[in-house]
Amino acid sequence: MSKSEIEREITRIIHDNNGVVDNLSIIHDELRKSHPSFDVKQYGFSRISSFIRSFGTFKIKDNVVQLK
Repeated sequence: MSKSEIEREITRIIHDNNGVVDNLSIIHDELRKSHPSFDVKQYGFSRISSFIRSFGTFKIKDNVVQLK
């Protein structure tokens, strides 16, 4: 799964939650549901928060994720 596909998926998850996801783990769980083999380590990250920040499209504050 390419990073751009993941970015689209995260954007969709945020939109489905009225523009705000209250907890990073919700995004991680959703990605794992649709792609059981998903692991941020495949992309060189140890934490989902670092991975999501790497896109530059999303803002994370206290585990809350929004589009910038």
